[in-house]
Amino acid sequence: MPSRAGEKAEQIWPCETNGGRTTLDYAAVSGATDVFAFLVMREFKILPTFLLNYAPDLDLWIYQLYDPLTATAERHTLSNLKRLLRRLPQEPVDKLINHQSSYGSIPLYAAALRGRLDIEGITLNVGADTEVEGGEDGAPLMVACAAGRVLTVKMFVAKGARTCYTNTDGTTRGVLRAAKNHPEIREWLLVGRFREGPIARGWSEHLKS
Repeated sequence: MPSRAGEKAEQIWPCETNGGRTTLDYAAVSGATDVFAFLVMREFKILPTFLLNYAPDLDLWIYQLYDPLTATAERHTLSNLKRLLRRLPQEPVDKLINHQSSYGSIPLYAAALRGRLDIEGITLNVGADTEVEGGEDGAPLMVACAAGRVLTVKMFVAKGARTCYTNTDGTTRGVLRAAKNHPEIREWLLVGRFREGPIARGWSEHLKS
């Protein structure tokens, strides 16, 4: 259970001053990156509205504990991600799209875990790399296999994602091992994809949406 102090803090942080600013606003204005990151991670629901209406300094966007693109891909809707990408300067997008923060994953990995083809398509369109490891399961294709996301697996294979590789730590990852708890994915990888023929057909529309 949260302490009394913690409960009191939860009530105070969202409160506005007479000038209409919150604790988060002051943290952003002051450049206190550690405080800013801590407050945002405490309350993800403020993320889209705050970041869409108030763009902090670049150092806050790329702070090692805080990744707004991944947080939005993990917890919010496609429309929120589109709005965030429209408002963000290009430099943070380029830095964040394949960046793994110290507490989380990368946007494409987060979307693959959820099986969100729409969000996956958007992140790929702005430069997400299917081969970048984004979490404990490895690359986005591997986490899609582990999570049983059949359509996402098919999309990544159609995009040419590697089905087996050895990472820089010497760990070998493969789709069959990743999909060990999902026989329907294993069957498709072993047999179904070859019966279907050119599997890339039809996926372009998903990526454009």
